[in-house]
Formats: sequence, structure tokens, C-alpha cells
Amino acid sequence: MTLCSRCVQVVRKEEPMFRISGEEPTVDYHSAFKDLRESAKSCELCKAILESATHDNDQSLEDEADLERAFRGLKLRVEVNHFLCSPYSSHPPSSNDISAWGLRAYWVREEMSTRLILRKELDDTRERPIWTSSRPAAVEALLPTILTWLKECDDLHTSACSLEGVAKHPLLPTRCIDVGEADGSVEPRLAILGGCHGRYTTVSHCWGKGQLPARLTTSSVLALSEAINLDTLPRTYRDAVSITRALGIRYIWIDSLCIIQDDVNDWERESANMASIYRNAYLNLAATSALDSDGGCMHTPRPTTGFQIDPPPRWSSWGRFGEAADAEQATPALVRASGSVRNLEKAALNTRAWVLQEVCLSRRTIHFAQDQMYWFCAEREASEDGSHVHTPRYAGPPRAPLLGPPHWLTGQKDNVTRGSVYTMWWTLVEDYSSRALTKASDKMAALAGLTQFFREKLSEDEPVAGMWKAELVDSLCWTCNPFHGGGSRLGSGPPSWSWISIDGPIKRNCCRMSNELPHKRTEKELVIESVDVGWSGRPLTSSMQGGRLVGRGMLVELDFRLEEEHVHHCAAADTGNKGQMILYQGESRVVGRFKFDWRASVSSGAVRCLAVTQKQVTLNFCPPQDTVYFWFHVLILEPTGREDGEFRRIGAGKVWADSGVFDQVQPLVVQIV
Repeated sequence: MTLCSRCVQVVRKEEPMFRISGEEPTVDYHSAFKDLRESAKSCELCKAILESATHDNDQSLEDEADLERAFRGLKLRVEVNHFLCSPYSSHPPSSNDISAWGLRAYWVREEMSTRLILRKELDDTRERPIWTSSRPAAVEALLPTILTWLKECDDLHTSACSLEGVAKHPLLPTRCIDVGEADGSVEPRLAILGGCHGRYTTVSHCWGKGQLPARLTTSSVLALSEAINLDTLPRTYRDAVSITRALGIRYIWIDSLCIIQDDVNDWERESANMASIYRNAYLNLAATSALDSDGGCMHTPRPTTGFQIDPPPRWSSWGRFGEAADAEQATPALVRASGSVRNLEKAALNTRAWVLQEVCLSRRTIHFAQDQMYWFCAEREASEDGSHVHTPRYAGPPRAPLLGPPHWLTGQKDNVTRGSVYTMWWTLVEDYSSRALTKASDKMAALAGLTQFFREKLSEDEPVAGMWKAELVDSLCWTCNPFHGGGSRLGSGPPSWSWISIDGPIKRNCCRMSNELPHKRTEKELVIESVDVGWSGRPLTSSMQGGRLVGRGMLVELDFRLEEEHVHHCAAADTGNKGQMILYQGESRVVGRFKFDWRASVSSGAVRCLAVTQKQVTLNFCPPQDTVYFWFHVLILEPTGREDGEFRRIGAGKVWADSGVFDQVQPLVVQIV
């Protein structure tokens, strides 16, 4: 089949890769859905766009009439990418390097779109099974790409990715599943490996809401140590075992089969080892698209279509996408629907709290998504079809949710300042707090591995209820994330001054962290005299049982009422307010503002404000230029009623320093529980 005239225009369109205006180069496409459908009968590219667009938007478009109404003139965005040339090349791409172009078809509404990959059919194309007409959902089809990624990482990446020297065969976890020989001639079994060394893989997966996956219990240890019938395991476990065998690795660690689930002491002890378990793994296998343990790792991707481009496109000078002047024959080409890393971010697995430390601590993770595989290590991100190749170390801190080990987290200690480590911690906390937990009591345990990892980087500091002792004053004024609505208290376990006590997203607020700690503080800031946290068992992995922070600071009582112009931050009136509250001194003198930690039913009243730390802000975007302002970050407290001077936190906010609210106030001892 040949291409229609409009698609020829697409592949021959000479457009700059970048425009000063920032606009993406686009071309007019079919103006009606029926035109695209008719053209798809004879044009392979139109057919691919039609199938991909209707597949990707089938939840928005219920019938053909909806398609007709929504279409309103399809535009085809031409994204000129050289993503299939070598990611390690030091020279700018030439016409010989370019083997693919990204196409994005979209309607008037940006969210209704589809992405495709158009590429030349080169020799290396045939070596990627995903670019065949229908890659089977089998280990044999996945293995070449996985092995290529592993070899590149082992040979070319830094120690942030690979295990060096003796550590190439690190200490194995307490228990692993021995998968046996690659040919599957021997059934897997539970192996007790304390003190042994070797390579192993790990698994990140969703347990699911229904029937729990296969589990190790005190009564099944002996039986599973003899043999594990693969047919009795859920699909995700079977797939992970098959992949591990194919890689020639003897052991795999799966949480539900390697931790005794009905032994509290074993669970707490092994949960405390998460940092070393995932950090020392050769590879982490993430069943990203699976909603539960039966979802599996291996999926059949959508098919690839082949056709001829005559004359062929090429990468010409000055970054333009145009026709090859010396082309003598048509170029074989392939097109397929392309997934997106954004799809990974929305996947069920990456909404789970436990998974954050698994993918951050693992040196390499492969996400098995519905459309294809994605590789993440500290040095590189890549997709199976080549549409995504990214070098994180040049991009700064990534956006949430994190999908792999951030380079700025795994870098050498000598290259990381203490202040930046604290900033890294809060980046992870903000991501973590937006994720879901089945058991609220696991909130600290699911972060224990990362806590231990950071403790090694901050050798002279110690964790305190999800924060760090050396910068605790600067951490106390966290707030509930204003863009995600209010949270709720988790009960009487975690202390109210810790973000662990909130079920919902939180945001770092007052973290005045520089590269040198401690800071020089003013006499009006809070001085912490002691802090203590209780645990039901092993610290970090058992349930918190209260905590007490004793400090000396300035406490005042101020009136408040709801700020009307911030109602858009609030819940509906009948569900309680979660908006900005204005602080007043007297009848009408505004001195600051705050937010409750959860959906509060009150819109006015009086609260106690504890000055925590002072911050300087320079405003240079409004006259007078470079105006310097000072404010106090404050905790909003209420008495517990149990003893004088004992309070619990109910919110956080700011009081303008020049309001004079704290000028005549004497410090006193307060206890916050």
C-alpha cells in the first residue's frame, strides 16, 4: 500500500525541530472522521492513526456520533526525535543516525490524543521483537532487549547502577526463592540463605484487594522449603520466576513468599532490611500494569504496521525534517502506537506507598507495562520501542511519582551536600504521602528502607517520626498539600507534629535548608529541648505509639476566619472547610494566615500560634523592587486538656514579623503530642 497525499505531506514536511515560539510543528490533517476512515482503507498510516486514536480514547468516545463530534479537524503533530541513535554518542545526530520520528495525532482537546512511532526498517529494527508484526507475550521475546539494557548498564554506567568487586555477589537476603535451572527441570523452593552470597532479582507488585497472593506462614515454611508448585502461584510470580531463570540468575526475592507473614517479629525484622534487599538486587522486576498478583508481567503489545515511504524522509541540515535529495528508492518503514512514561505514572503500582522505596533503592528496574517494557536506572531511562531515552543526571530532580532510582539520590556521598540530602528526603516524602497504603499502621514501615539508606548518608543524624533531628525545627511546619484537598488524622498512634499522622498528601513548607547545618537562629524561634517517639516493637517497622516534643517558644492566641477569596481551595461547604484561614489581631488587623491539617467544620474562632522559625523573603516582581519581608512560620495548636502546657498540632501557617505579634511575648515551655 502507498500513503495518501496528506500522509506524504506529513513524512516529507520540512519543519524545524525547535521553534523560538515554543510551538510544536503541526500539519493540517483530515477535517472529518469519515474522511480519515475512508482514507484508512488504502493508506497504512491513516489506518494506524485511526486504530490507535480510537483505541486510546475509547473511554471518551462511546459511538461513531461521538467520534464525529469530537474530531473537528485532526491535527498531526510532527515530533522529530532521534531517539533510536546511540544514547552514548558524543556528536550531534546526522542523517545516518536518525531512524525514527514521533507522530502525535490530537483533537481540539489536548487530552484526546494518540502517539505513534514512525521509523525506518533497519537491521536493528528486526532485532527488537516489539517492532515485529506481533511480539508474543513470552520470555523469549523480551530477553534480547533486557540483556541489551543490562549489558549497557554493567559496561557503561557508574557504580550508582552496578555492583562492583565483591559486591557483584552481595549478601543474599535471609530467604529467597531458588528458581532452579533455566530449563525449569527442578521446581523452585524456599531457600534459607543467611550468610550466603549471590545474585538475585526482586519483584515490585500490587497484592490486590481480593484474595491475598501466595504467602509464607509459620506453618508452610517446611513445605515450601522442599518445593513450590509453580502452578499454585499467581501469574505475576510465575512470570517473574521465568524471567529470572532466563537471565541465568538462581534466586528471586518476593515479599509475600520470603517474609513470614504471620510472624510479627520476622515481619518487622525483614522490613527493616528493605534497603539492603532492594539495593543489592541485580534487577528489580515491576509488574506495573497488573492490578493484583494475577495480572502478570508479560503482555502482548499492539501490532506494528509496515509500508513504503516514497521518496524517503531524512534528517537534513539545520535540524529540519525533509526529503532526501539523493534518494533513489522507496524506504521500508514501520509504524506502531507508542506508549508514554506518563502511562507508567498513572499505573496502579506507582500509586502504592510500599513501591516508592522499592524502585528508588533498586539499582535497575524494568517496568512491565501494558504496552511495552521500560528501563530505569540512575543513568538512563529507556522504552522497549526506543521512543523514550532519557539521561536523568542532566535533568535535575524528577517529578513525582518516581519510577526508578534518582541519580541525585544514588550519587557518591562526596558529591552530595548535607543540605541537598535533606532536600532529597522531602522530595521523596511529598511523593510518598500522596500514595496509598492498605494498612495505615504501615506508614513508617513502608518508608523504613529509604530511612535506613538516608541514615547512612547522614551518619551524624537520626530519624524522628519521618523527619531528621538536626533539621527538625525547619521540618515541623509541613502543610497538607493545598492542591489535593484535606487529609485526615490516622488516630492516636503517630504524634500530631509528624506528617506521618496525616492520611493524605503533605507539602514541605518551611524547610530553610542550606548546605550547612545547624542554622543561626533568632531568639524568637523555637528551641527544641527534647523529642521522643514510642514504638510498639522494632523502631521504624512497628506501629508508632505516640511521641512528645518539648520546646521553648513564643505562643500567642489569635482570632481567625475563612478567607473568602480562597474558597476554591476548600471542600464544598457541607463537607467542611479546607481553605486558607486569615489570622487577626483585634477586630480587623490581618497578621497572617494558616491552614488546618484536615477538613475542619469551623470557619471562625480563636487558635494558639507557636512561632517556630523566621524566614526572609525578597519580592522583586512588584514595586518597590527587591522589597524584603520577614515572616514567622507557626504551628497552630490546641490544648489536649490533660495537663497545662500540653498541646496537639491542628495546622500550620505564617505570621508577618512586622505585625509585632510576638514582640512583647516571653518564651515558655510547651509540650506537643
